[in-house]
Amino acid sequence: MSETSTELVHLHLNDTKKAAECCEVRPLRMLPEAPGREGCLCTKPARPLAVFPFSKDASAERYVAVKSVYIVVNPFSGNGRGNRVLKQIEASLTSHSVAFTTLKSGHAGHIEDLVRELNFAGHDAILVVGGDGTFHEALNGLMTRPAGDQLPLCLFAGGTGNSFMTDLGGQHVGDVLQWLYEGRTRRVDCGRVLWGPEQRVAYTLNMVSWGIGVDSNVMAEKLRCLGTARYDVAILWEILKSHRRDISLTLDGFPICEQESMKLVQIQNTQHGGAGLRLLPFARLDDGLFDVFFGDVGRLSALKLFGEVKRGGSHVYLPTCHYYQFKTLSLEPKLESLLNVDGENGRATPVHLEVLHEAFTIFTPPTPLPSTTIVP
Repeated sequence: MSETSTELVHLHLNDTKKAAECCEVRPLRMLPEAPGREGCLCTKPARPLAVFPFSKDASAERYVAVKSVYIVVNPFSGNGRGNRVLKQIEASLTSHSVAFTTLKSGHAGHIEDLVRELNFAGHDAILVVGGDGTFHEALNGLMTRPAGDQLPLCLFAGGTGNSFMTDLGGQHVGDVLQWLYEGRTRRVDCGRVLWGPEQRVAYTLNMVSWGIGVDSNVMAEKLRCLGTARYDVAILWEILKSHRRDISLTLDGFPICEQESMKLVQIQNTQHGGAGLRLLPFARLDDGLFDVFFGDVGRLSALKLFGEVKRGGSHVYLPTCHYYQFKTLSLEPKLESLLNVDGENGRATPVHLEVLHEAFTIFTPPTPLPSTTIVP
């Protein structure tokens, strides 16, 4: 690691010397540690330990009294799952005497428009029902409102992938409703994305993918008849195609590579992506950083990497996986190519991302006690 790049957090766990140099600058509290050997970087468990998705303890929680809410729902998400979830929510809110107004999306981008234009007066929260793409729209509507004019979001998994809610452990409607009634919230990060030749603005709460991640998502959209299995089928197909592109990548102002061949770049605020894949296992929703891993891997190495991803995130220990954390990122391929933002295809490179620390508020599960073991 050069002297000029010591501020960059590089989690290349197969190079203990480089990792140790990073620790001298910024402690990597999320690195796995053997009991009694705190600070040692040489231990490599079969997979990264399961952890709570927040870096701060219970003192970061804030409570709100919920008496009246908006519900915005994508009725088309998850092959109708969104509508089924909505019925459960409305029945529960009625029994708890919480007033609600339900608004359904009629087309792509509609939820973004709804959230941007709602009158928040007299309301305590926005309940968002759908998948990661629906949450993306709600966030973009919220972030484009006047400064300070926000309501906390309560997110309900109604899609197929539901990466964000997998991080929170909120796949069941009843659990999330309990968070809502308890009124427990936290501030979380998001990313401000400037994308395409015109550098248009979008906001991401989950992930930005480039390369094989986008190619496989495009293929998965054509295989919806396979359900969640389509993600595995699509990525295996793209691995066999072995499509590489030249890119330049800069993190926190430091050039990482310049027009080098690359197969994938995966950028996330969350640990999970796809259908429960733990892609960035050291990511936290409130640490002021996004995580990224990238690599130029051949077919056999890519198959091994995918196998380790399926095991729960142990791919980060492979020599071919380069793992960093950052506050700003620039990705510039030699040729314009597609991006996937929060599970939605259609945006394009080049891309510049800035992490916005504690940018919005969500309802969350209780913070585990320090002695609690979290099961992945």
